Amino acid sequence: MKTLLAIETSTRACSVALSVGDQIYILEEMTPQAHAKRLLPMVDSLMKKQGIEPEQLDGLVFGQGPGAFTGLRIAASVIQGLALGWNKPVAGVSGLEAMAWWYSRSVQQPVLAALDARMGECYVSIYHQGAQNVPASLVSPEQVIEWIDHHGVAQGVGDALEQFPILQQHLTQWQYQLPTAQHLIKLAQSQGVPFRSLEEALPMPMYLRNQVADKPKGR
Repeated sequence: MKTLLAIETSTRACSVALSVGDQIYILEEMTPQAHAKRLLPMVDSLMKKQGIEPEQLDGLVFGQGPGAFTGLRIAASVIQGLALGWNKPVAGVSGLEAMAWWYSRSVQQPVLAALDARMGECYVSIYHQGAQNVPASLVSPEQVIEWIDHHGVAQGVGDALEQFPILQQHLTQWQYQLPTAQHLIKLAQSQGVPFRSLEEALPMPMYLRNQVADKPKGR
């Protein structure tokens, strides 16, 4: 197992995870509007608690989204700063994919990963046994229902069900969840996610909404 540090700030939750040997240590806080203030202290606290120095890390992982614009920007900028200062390679992981993979380990059916994107929309993707049936998209609940029916989805994970109860009628099982740094590390380790130096590629968020301040027409 590689020694990895991961950060995830794409939602109102802020989380940091550290893999050491076969153990994963995590810190999680619900810190809406405070990710920028809390993230680096959480990284420092977790590494000091486990006695890990930067030179012992094999790589850095960050949640590239989709999610809140500010949270994604914070994650990308912080991971770039750490990678530059510590000279470490970086891997970006989709929070939707990591969340769906975590949930789908115990099921053989397609899994819907759906997060509340505000403005009456959802961030959505569908996965089946490690394959992405529907790429990460920003869509209405009505479009989500069409995809659920088309792909025969009965299982779901995320937080969109609370915001859009209509989805409950089309799924037989749902687990409330937000992407966490632990999910990112587990996916990176199990799926062989590529790590790249800053010279090869800068950490880039996955923005799906260009107009973050404008409501969609008709909503």
